Amino acid sequence: MLKQVYSEFNTKHFSPDRYQKVLKEIHTRTGNPRVRMCETPVFINRTFADEIIRGATDIIQQAMALGEKLAPAVAPEFRIPSAPEKPSFFIIDFAVTKDGPRLIELQAFASNLVFIPMVGKMYKDIYQLGDEYSYLLSTTAEAAIKKTILGHHAPENVILMEINPWEQQSQRDFVATQKWLGIPVVDVTDVIKKGRQLFYRDQQGNDIRIHRIYNRVIPTEFQSLQLSKKTRFKFTDELDVEWVGDPSWFLKISKYAMPYLDHPMVPETTFLDQVKEYPDNLENYVLKPVSFNAGIGVKLNITKEDLDAVPSSQRHGYILMRKVSFAPFIPDLKGNMLNAEIRVMFVWPDKLVLVAMSARVMHGNDTNASLWGDDAWCGMAPVLIVDQEE
Repeated sequence: MLKQVYSEFNTKHFSPDRYQKVLKEIHTRTGNPRVRMCETPVFINRTFADEIIRGATDIIQQAMALGEKLAPAVAPEFRIPSAPEKPSFFIIDFAVTKDGPRLIELQAFASNLVFIPMVGKMYKDIYQLGDEYSYLLSTTAEAAIKKTILGHHAPENVILMEINPWEQQSQRDFVATQKWLGIPVVDVTDVIKKGRQLFYRDQQGNDIRIHRIYNRVIPTEFQSLQLSKKTRFKFTDELDVEWVGDPSWFLKISKYAMPYLDHPMVPETTFLDQVKEYPDNLENYVLKPVSFNAGIGVKLNITKEDLDAVPSSQRHGYILMRKVSFAPFIPDLKGNMLNAEIRVMFVWPDKLVLVAMSARVMHGNDTNASLWGDDAWCGMAPVLIVDQEE
Protein backbone atom coordinates (compact mmCIF):
# COMPACT_ATOMS: atom_id res chain seq x y z
CA MET A 1 0.00 0.00 0.00
CA LEU A 2 1.53 3.31 -1.18
CA LYS A 3 4.95 1.77 -1.82
CA GLN A 4 6.11 4.81 -3.79
CA VAL A 5 4.99 7.24 -1.08
CA TYR A 6 6.85 5.33 1.65
CA SER A 7 9.92 4.96 -0.58
CA GLU A 8 10.01 8.69 -1.31
CA PHE A 9 9.56 9.52 2.37
CA ASN A 10 12.36 7.19 3.48
CA THR A 11 14.80 8.37 0.82
CA LYS A 12 13.91 12.05 0.28
CA HIS A 13 11.99 13.42 3.25
CA PHE A 14 13.26 11.53 6.30
CA SER A 15 16.53 12.32 8.00
CA PRO A 16 17.67 11.76 11.60
CA ASP A 17 18.06 15.52 11.94
CA ARG A 18 14.46 16.18 10.91
CA TYR A 19 13.21 13.48 13.26
CA GLN A 20 15.10 15.14 16.11
CA LYS A 21 13.46 18.43 15.12
CA VAL A 22 10.05 16.73 15.45
CA LEU A 23 10.92 15.51 18.93
CA LYS A 24 12.36 18.90 19.93
CA GLU A 25 9.23 20.70 18.74
CA ILE A 26 7.00 18.29 20.67
CA HIS A 27 9.14 18.76 23.77
CA THR A 28 9.07 22.56 23.41
CA ARG A 29 5.31 22.70 23.04
CA THR A 30 4.11 19.92 25.33
CA GLY A 31 6.99 18.59 27.41
CA ASN A 32 8.81 15.28 27.18
CA PRO A 33 6.64 12.62 25.47
CA ARG A 34 5.97 9.62 27.70
CA VAL A 35 5.23 7.43 24.68
CA ARG A 36 7.74 6.98 21.89
CA MET A 37 7.02 8.90 18.70
CA CYS A 38 7.57 7.00 15.47
CA GLU A 39 10.10 8.28 12.96
CA THR A 40 7.54 8.09 10.15
CA PRO A 41 3.93 9.17 9.82
CA VAL A 42 1.59 6.43 8.64
CA PHE A 43 0.47 7.04 5.07
CA ILE A 44 -2.78 5.54 3.80
CA ASN A 45 -4.70 6.25 0.63
CA ARG A 46 -8.12 7.86 0.45
CA THR A 47 -9.86 4.60 -0.51
CA PHE A 48 -8.58 2.78 2.58
CA ALA A 49 -9.31 5.78 4.79
CA ASP A 50 -12.89 5.89 3.51
CA GLU A 51 -13.26 2.17 4.21
CA ILE A 52 -12.15 2.68 7.82
CA ILE A 53 -14.41 5.71 8.26
CA ARG A 54 -17.47 3.91 6.87
CA GLY A 55 -16.83 0.95 9.16
CA ALA A 56 -16.33 3.21 12.18
CA THR A 57 -19.53 5.12 11.43
CA ASP A 58 -21.52 1.88 11.07
CA ILE A 59 -20.12 0.60 14.37
CA ILE A 60 -21.01 3.85 16.14
CA GLN A 61 -24.58 3.63 14.84
CA GLN A 62 -24.89 0.04 16.05
CA ALA A 63 -23.43 0.88 19.46
CA MET A 64 -25.78 3.83 19.92
CA ALA A 65 -28.77 1.64 19.04
CA LEU A 66 -28.03 -0.80 21.90
CA GLY A 67 -29.72 1.43 24.46
CA GLU A 68 -30.50 -0.27 27.78
CA LYS A 69 -28.49 -3.36 26.87
CA LEU A 70 -25.42 -1.37 27.91
CA ALA A 71 -26.80 -0.14 31.24
CA PRO A 72 -25.31 -3.05 33.29
CA ALA A 73 -21.83 -1.85 32.30
CA VAL A 74 -22.15 1.22 34.52
CA ALA A 75 -21.14 0.69 38.15
CA PRO A 76 -23.52 2.41 40.62
CA GLU A 77 -20.90 4.99 41.67
CA PHE A 78 -20.69 6.30 38.07
CA ARG A 79 -24.40 6.73 37.38
CA ILE A 80 -24.32 10.48 36.88
CA PRO A 81 -27.69 12.27 37.22
CA SER A 82 -26.69 14.94 34.68
CA ALA A 83 -25.03 12.60 32.18
CA PRO A 84 -25.57 13.74 28.56
CA GLU A 85 -27.88 11.78 26.29
CA LYS A 86 -25.06 10.94 23.90
CA PRO A 87 -21.30 10.48 24.24
CA SER A 88 -19.15 13.46 23.32
CA PHE A 89 -16.31 11.38 21.85
CA PHE A 90 -15.72 8.18 19.93
CA ILE A 91 -12.25 6.66 19.64
CA ILE A 92 -12.14 3.52 17.49
CA ASP A 93 -9.03 1.38 16.90
CA PHE A 94 -8.57 -0.87 13.89
CA ALA A 95 -5.83 -3.37 13.09
CA VAL A 96 -4.63 -3.29 9.50
CA THR A 97 -4.93 -6.89 8.25
CA LYS A 98 -4.70 -8.62 4.88
CA ASP A 99 -8.50 -8.68 4.86
CA GLY A 100 -8.84 -4.98 5.60
CA PRO A 101 -9.44 -3.09 8.86
CA ARG A 102 -10.56 -5.12 11.89
CA LEU A 103 -11.87 -3.62 15.12
CA ILE A 104 -9.58 -3.80 18.16
CA GLU A 105 -11.25 -1.38 20.56
CA LEU A 106 -13.92 1.31 20.78
CA GLN A 107 -14.29 3.97 23.46
CA ALA A 108 -16.58 6.89 24.18
CA PHE A 109 -13.62 8.82 25.49
CA ALA A 110 -11.11 11.43 24.38
CA SER A 111 -7.49 10.45 23.82
CA ASN A 112 -4.81 12.78 22.45
CA LEU A 113 -7.58 14.70 20.73
CA VAL A 114 -5.63 17.97 20.56
CA PHE A 115 -2.12 16.49 20.50
CA ILE A 116 -2.58 14.35 17.38
CA PRO A 117 -3.71 17.12 14.99
CA MET A 118 -0.89 19.26 16.37
CA VAL A 119 1.79 16.63 15.66
CA GLY A 120 0.20 15.87 12.28
CA LYS A 121 1.02 19.43 11.25
CA MET A 122 4.51 19.14 12.81
CA TYR A 123 5.36 16.00 10.82
CA LYS A 124 3.97 17.51 7.64
CA ASP A 125 5.89 20.80 8.04
CA ILE A 126 9.21 19.48 9.36
CA TYR A 127 9.42 16.63 6.83
CA GLN A 128 8.37 19.09 4.09
CA LEU A 129 5.37 17.13 2.85
CA GLY A 130 3.06 18.85 0.39
CA ASP A 131 -0.60 19.83 0.36
CA GLU A 132 -1.56 16.42 -1.03
CA TYR A 133 -1.15 15.04 2.51
CA SER A 134 -4.10 15.54 4.89
CA TYR A 135 -4.00 15.15 8.68
CA LEU A 136 -7.36 16.75 9.57
CA LEU A 137 -10.33 14.84 8.18
CA SER A 138 -12.92 17.61 8.38
CA THR A 139 -12.83 21.33 7.66
CA THR A 140 -14.78 21.84 10.89
CA ALA A 141 -12.60 19.55 13.03
CA GLU A 142 -10.87 22.18 15.17
CA ALA A 143 -14.07 24.19 15.70
CA ALA A 144 -15.90 20.99 16.65
CA ILE A 145 -13.24 20.02 19.22
CA LYS A 146 -13.38 23.48 20.76
CA LYS A 147 -17.19 23.51 20.91
CA THR A 148 -17.33 19.99 22.35
CA ILE A 149 -14.95 20.79 25.19
CA LEU A 150 -16.02 24.36 26.02
CA GLY A 151 -19.70 24.29 25.18
CA HIS A 152 -20.90 27.86 25.69
CA HIS A 153 -18.75 28.57 28.74
CA ALA A 154 -15.72 30.74 29.40
CA PRO A 155 -12.47 28.73 29.52
CA GLU A 156 -11.86 29.56 33.19
CA ASN A 157 -15.14 27.80 34.08
CA VAL A 158 -14.27 24.59 32.20
CA ILE A 159 -11.75 22.13 33.64
CA LEU A 160 -9.89 19.16 32.24
CA MET A 161 -10.22 16.69 35.13
CA GLU A 162 -7.87 13.74 35.55
CA ILE A 163 -6.17 11.55 38.16
CA ASN A 164 -2.58 12.73 38.79
CA PRO A 165 -2.67 14.49 35.41
CA TRP A 166 1.04 15.28 35.14
CA GLU A 167 1.96 11.64 35.67
CA GLN A 168 -0.26 10.28 32.90
CA GLN A 169 0.99 9.19 29.47
CA SER A 170 -1.46 11.68 27.97
CA GLN A 171 0.01 14.65 29.86
CA ARG A 172 1.27 16.16 26.57
CA ASP A 173 -2.33 16.24 25.32
CA PHE A 174 -3.30 18.04 28.53
CA VAL A 175 -0.58 20.64 27.94
CA ALA A 176 -1.66 21.13 24.32
CA THR A 177 -5.31 21.45 25.35
CA GLN A 178 -4.51 23.88 28.17
CA LYS A 179 -2.44 26.12 25.88
CA TRP A 180 -4.96 26.08 23.04
CA LEU A 181 -8.20 26.52 24.97
CA GLY A 182 -6.95 28.20 28.13
CA ILE A 183 -8.68 25.74 30.45
CA PRO A 184 -7.12 24.58 33.74
CA VAL A 185 -6.04 20.99 34.32
CA VAL A 186 -7.32 19.84 37.72
CA ASP A 187 -6.73 16.67 39.73
CA VAL A 188 -10.04 15.01 40.61
CA THR A 189 -9.11 15.07 44.30
CA ASP A 190 -8.69 18.88 44.20
CA VAL A 191 -12.25 19.62 43.08
CA ILE A 192 -14.21 21.39 45.82
CA LYS A 193 -17.95 20.92 46.44
CA LYS A 194 -20.18 23.64 47.92
CA GLY A 195 -23.80 22.59 47.91
CA ARG A 196 -24.69 21.68 44.32
CA GLN A 197 -21.74 23.58 42.87
CA LEU A 198 -18.15 22.55 42.15
CA PHE A 199 -15.04 24.74 42.30
CA TYR A 200 -11.30 24.58 41.73
CA ARG A 201 -8.68 26.79 43.37
CA ASP A 202 -6.58 28.95 41.05
CA GLN A 203 -2.94 29.95 41.58
CA GLN A 204 -4.00 33.05 43.52
CA GLY A 205 -6.01 30.94 45.95
CA ASN A 206 -9.41 31.97 44.58
CA ASP A 207 -12.22 29.40 44.31
CA ILE A 208 -13.42 29.43 40.68
CA ARG A 209 -16.81 27.97 39.77
CA ILE A 210 -16.82 24.92 37.48
CA HIS A 211 -19.64 24.93 34.93
CA ARG A 212 -18.35 22.14 32.68
CA ILE A 213 -16.04 19.15 33.23
CA TYR A 214 -13.97 17.77 30.37
CA ASN A 215 -13.51 14.39 31.99
CA ARG A 216 -10.34 12.36 31.45
CA VAL A 217 -10.79 10.21 34.58
CA ILE A 218 -10.91 6.52 33.67
CA PRO A 219 -13.47 4.91 36.02
CA THR A 220 -11.53 1.70 36.59
CA GLU A 221 -8.38 3.62 37.56
CA PHE A 222 -10.49 5.72 39.93
CA GLN A 223 -11.81 2.53 41.55
CA SER A 224 -8.48 0.74 41.74
CA LEU A 225 -6.93 3.72 43.56
CA GLN A 226 -9.96 3.94 45.88
CA LEU A 227 -10.21 7.65 45.16
CA SER A 228 -13.81 7.87 46.34
CA LYS A 229 -12.23 8.13 49.82
CA LYS A 230 -10.22 11.19 48.76
CA THR A 231 -12.59 13.18 46.55
CA ARG A 232 -14.85 15.87 47.97
CA PHE A 233 -17.75 15.04 45.66
CA LYS A 234 -19.37 11.90 44.28
CA PHE A 235 -20.17 11.27 40.63
CA THR A 236 -23.71 10.41 41.72
CA ASP A 237 -24.26 13.79 43.43
CA GLU A 238 -26.92 16.14 42.09
CA LEU A 239 -24.65 18.87 40.76
CA ASP A 240 -25.09 22.03 38.73
CA VAL A 241 -22.38 21.05 36.26
CA GLU A 242 -22.17 19.77 32.68
CA TRP A 243 -20.18 16.68 31.75
CA VAL A 244 -18.30 16.07 28.53
CA GLY A 245 -16.72 12.61 28.27
CA ASP A 246 -18.50 11.40 31.39
CA PRO A 247 -17.56 8.05 33.01
CA SER A 248 -20.91 6.34 32.34
CA TRP A 249 -20.46 6.54 28.55
CA PHE A 250 -16.86 5.39 28.90
CA LEU A 251 -18.11 2.20 30.55
CA LYS A 252 -20.98 1.58 28.13
CA ILE A 253 -19.23 2.20 24.82
CA SER A 254 -16.26 -0.07 25.38
CA LYS A 255 -15.42 -3.74 25.20
CA TYR A 256 -18.80 -4.27 26.88
CA ALA A 257 -20.53 -3.25 23.63
CA MET A 258 -18.46 -5.50 21.36
CA PRO A 259 -20.37 -8.79 21.82
CA TYR A 260 -23.53 -7.01 20.65
CA LEU A 261 -22.01 -5.71 17.42
CA ASP A 262 -22.66 -7.42 14.10
CA HIS A 263 -20.31 -6.07 11.46
CA PRO A 264 -17.72 -7.60 9.07
CA MET A 265 -14.96 -5.54 10.73
CA VAL A 266 -15.78 -6.79 14.24
CA PRO A 267 -14.01 -10.03 15.26
CA GLU A 268 -16.06 -12.78 16.86
CA THR A 269 -16.59 -11.64 20.46
CA THR A 270 -18.60 -13.30 23.25
CA PHE A 271 -19.16 -12.63 26.94
CA LEU A 272 -17.37 -15.42 28.79
CA ASP A 273 -20.53 -16.44 30.68
CA GLN A 274 -22.23 -17.04 27.31
CA VAL A 275 -19.51 -19.34 25.94
CA LYS A 276 -21.14 -22.77 26.04
CA GLU A 277 -18.13 -24.68 24.76
CA TYR A 278 -14.55 -23.51 24.56
CA PRO A 279 -13.08 -23.35 21.04
CA ASP A 280 -10.56 -26.06 20.22
CA ASN A 281 -8.13 -23.45 18.91
CA LEU A 282 -7.86 -21.23 21.99
CA GLU A 283 -4.51 -19.96 20.68
CA ASN A 284 -6.57 -17.90 18.22
CA TYR A 285 -8.47 -16.07 20.98
CA VAL A 286 -7.74 -13.44 23.60
CA LEU A 287 -9.41 -12.92 26.98
CA LYS A 288 -10.18 -9.32 27.96
CA PRO A 289 -11.83 -7.76 31.01
CA VAL A 290 -14.55 -5.42 29.76
CA SER A 291 -13.95 -2.60 32.20
CA PHE A 292 -10.21 -1.99 32.03
CA ASN A 293 -8.20 0.15 29.66
CA ALA A 294 -4.72 0.22 28.07
CA GLY A 295 -4.35 -3.56 27.97
CA ILE A 296 -4.68 -4.08 31.73
CA GLY A 297 -5.77 -7.64 32.53
CA VAL A 298 -5.66 -8.86 28.92
CA LYS A 299 -4.51 -12.47 28.42
CA LEU A 300 -3.09 -13.17 24.97
CA ASN A 301 -2.07 -16.83 25.27
CA ILE A 302 -4.96 -18.45 27.06
CA THR A 303 -5.66 -21.99 28.17
CA LYS A 304 -8.78 -23.82 29.33
CA GLU A 305 -7.46 -23.42 32.88
CA ASP A 306 -7.33 -19.63 32.46
CA LEU A 307 -11.01 -19.57 31.46
CA ASP A 308 -12.06 -21.99 34.20
CA ALA A 309 -10.29 -19.80 36.76
CA VAL A 310 -12.66 -16.87 36.20
CA PRO A 311 -15.37 -17.14 38.91
CA SER A 312 -18.95 -17.51 37.70
CA SER A 313 -19.89 -14.20 39.33
CA GLN A 314 -17.26 -12.39 37.21
CA ARG A 315 -17.62 -14.16 33.87
CA HIS A 316 -19.94 -11.53 32.38
CA GLY A 317 -17.14 -9.06 33.00
CA TYR A 318 -14.88 -10.77 30.45
CA ILE A 319 -15.02 -11.24 26.71
CA LEU A 320 -13.50 -13.99 24.60
CA MET A 321 -12.40 -12.36 21.36
CA ARG A 322 -10.90 -13.88 18.23
CA LYS A 323 -7.41 -12.55 17.58
CA VAL A 324 -6.64 -10.58 14.46
CA SER A 325 -3.44 -10.98 12.44
CA PHE A 326 -1.77 -7.77 11.41
CA ALA A 327 -0.50 -7.32 7.85
CA PRO A 328 2.79 -5.39 7.74
CA PHE A 329 2.82 -2.53 5.22
CA ILE A 330 5.16 0.17 6.56
CA PRO A 331 8.82 -0.16 5.48
CA ASP A 332 11.57 1.08 7.78
CA LEU A 333 14.97 2.19 6.52
CA LYS A 334 16.31 -1.38 6.65
CA GLY A 335 13.47 -2.78 4.55
CA ASN A 336 11.66 -4.42 7.47
CA MET A 337 7.87 -4.25 7.16
CA LEU A 338 5.97 -2.99 10.20
CA ASN A 339 2.37 -3.28 11.40
CA ALA A 340 0.01 -0.50 12.40
CA GLU A 341 -3.11 -0.07 14.45
CA ILE A 342 -5.11 2.94 13.25
CA ARG A 343 -7.24 5.07 15.56
CA VAL A 344 -10.20 7.07 14.24
CA MET A 345 -11.20 10.08 16.35
CA PHE A 346 -14.69 11.62 16.41
CA VAL A 347 -16.27 14.41 18.45
CA TRP A 348 -19.98 15.03 18.83
CA PRO A 349 -20.96 18.61 19.69
CA ASP A 350 -24.18 18.89 17.60
CA LYS A 351 -23.48 16.20 15.02
CA LEU A 352 -20.78 13.56 14.74
CA VAL A 353 -17.59 15.13 13.34
CA LEU A 354 -14.57 13.15 12.14
CA VAL A 355 -11.43 14.82 13.47
CA ALA A 356 -8.25 12.89 12.67
CA MET A 357 -6.49 9.52 12.65
CA SER A 358 -3.48 8.39 14.63
CA ALA A 359 -1.56 5.13 14.62
CA ARG A 360 0.61 2.81 16.65
CA VAL A 361 3.43 1.46 14.52
CA MET A 362 4.60 -1.93 15.77
CA HIS A 363 7.10 -4.70 15.15
CA GLY A 364 5.94 -8.29 14.80
CA ASN A 365 2.83 -9.82 13.35
CA ASP A 366 0.65 -10.76 16.31
CA THR A 367 -1.56 -9.17 18.92
CA ASN A 368 1.46 -8.66 21.18
CA ALA A 369 3.08 -6.44 18.59
CA SER A 370 2.70 -3.28 20.63
CA LEU A 371 5.92 -3.74 22.62
CA TRP A 372 8.03 -0.84 21.42
CA GLY A 373 11.79 -0.70 21.65
CA ASP A 374 13.60 2.54 22.43
CA ASP A 375 15.68 2.31 19.28
CA ALA A 376 12.99 0.99 16.96
CA TRP A 377 11.25 2.53 13.97
CA CYS A 378 7.93 2.37 15.79
CA GLY A 379 5.67 4.15 18.27
CA MET A 380 2.83 6.67 18.07
CA ALA A 381 2.38 8.51 14.77
CA PRO A 382 -0.08 10.77 12.99
CA VAL A 383 -1.87 9.31 9.98
CA LEU A 384 -1.55 11.27 6.74
CA ILE A 385 -4.01 10.55 3.94
CA VAL A 386 -2.77 10.70 0.36
CA ASP A 387 -4.95 11.08 -2.71
CA GLN A 388 -3.35 8.30 -4.70
CA GLU A 389 -3.91 4.58 -4.79
CA GLU A 390 -0.48 2.98 -5.22
